[in-house]
Amino acid sequence: MKHIALGFALVFALALLPQRAHAQIQPQTPEARALATCLVSSVSEEDNITLVRWLFIAMARHPSVSGLTAIPDTERVNANRRVATLFNRLLMEACPVQARAAFVADGENALYTPFGVLGEKATEGIVAHPDVNAAVAEMASYLDQAGLAALME
Repeated sequence: MKHIALGFALVFALALLPQRAHAQIQPQTPEARALATCLVSSVSEEDNITLVRWLFIAMARHPSVSGLTAIPDTERVNANRRVATLFNRLLMEACPVQARAAFVADGENALYTPFGVLGEKATEGIVAHPDVNAAVAEMASYLDQAGLAALME
């Protein structure tokens, strides 16, 4: 039963991530798929961390969570610069042919899905980290074990 509760807690935590970050995003056009493939293959683990840090800093500005952490303005500005540099490198150096084809095929929505795929891949390492799993498992200890067991009968 403990494993079921932990699984439930993990699914719940994943549901709280931005929808595009965990929905097994599948680009619809061949051009978007090619761009997504190029983006994912063109980033390093350090790039993934840059993306996740930037996303965390951006989300931390929401009024409902902004009081939980203090991120200096200099760190926010630096994170924005690092991600902009990364996006520029990806679009204009690593994947310009695929980006242009996606823009022709998909117009102004060309980057939404391919960068969603990139975000999904970037967050996988963070979500799978043992410390993150331990934090999610803490919530499972508060679940109504008997109630869950009754639901599964």
